[in-house]
Amino acid sequence: MARQSPSHDTKLLERLKRLQLRAQVAVDGIQKGMHRSSLRGVSTTFAQHREYVAGDDVRHLDWRIMARSDRNVLREFEEETDLCVYFVLDASQSMSYGRTISKLEYATYIIAALARIASQQNDRFALAVQTSDGTKLVLPPSRGLAQWTSLCELLARVEVDGEMDTNATMLKFSQHLHQRSVVIWMSDFLDRAEDSVQSARAFSGQRHDLWALRVLDGDEVDFPFTDLSQFEGLEDDLLLKANPLAIAEAYRVEFEDHAQDLRQQMRSLGCTFRRLRTDASVEENILQVLASRDSKLARKGR
Repeated sequence: MARQSPSHDTKLLERLKRLQLRAQVAVDGIQKGMHRSSLRGVSTTFAQHREYVAGDDVRHLDWRIMARSDRNVLREFEEETDLCVYFVLDASQSMSYGRTISKLEYATYIIAALARIASQQNDRFALAVQTSDGTKLVLPPSRGLAQWTSLCELLARVEVDGEMDTNATMLKFSQHLHQRSVVIWMSDFLDRAEDSVQSARAFSGQRHDLWALRVLDGDEVDFPFTDLSQFEGLEDDLLLKANPLAIAEAYRVEFEDHAQDLRQQMRSLGCTFRRLRTDASVEENILQVLASRDSKLARKGR
């Protein structure tokens, strides 16, 4: 992905301005809706127990173990500072679908808004794009407004790139992340649920904080078609002419079975998994994601 000045391409410049504006409007709405919006994972991770010694912070005493024994026991934690946020964008052909806005373009709005929040918090963030050549890191980790501007320029240039094995490329990408990070994976997850979960397991196994955000057009969820239509495969050459009313119920059942299987398995790994419909506002979707994370972290803290 060559990084040329967007001023050389009027259409690209318009796309960049629209992307930055939508992201900033979304962030303004998010910050009005929440007192604090953080992209960081759990601030500390339990490491081990040890005996209490004079001068230790009594807030870390493990009262449950102390109640069952005659020892003063302290919970030790590993400090997790300066986590990097890796945004991973699926640019496969299926992401081109959208009645009013493509899933790919909508995903760029979500990423730009979340990256803006990360920038305001002075967190490091990076961008990787999934193409037929694999999952490539196109923007190395850094922080600041200039980093956000660079990210937006790259997002404005992303185009769908045909058929690919997104999950295999994610497995390879996970091997290059050596420091614990927040990984925000934007995809429609239309592959087999088992394949997506296998990729997610690679990240959770390395203690990364994975957010799997599923971007879908309302048509894919509701299947509102009624007239005789020709359906075209987005990542193959399959053409199907059918009466939508005859296949609608079977489609919805199969779609929801896949969605439920994917959601349950992803969440069983400790991942943050949310469905983001492109007919909802960017800020509404992000607020729901952050609210679900607050709820999950609150449950962990009990």
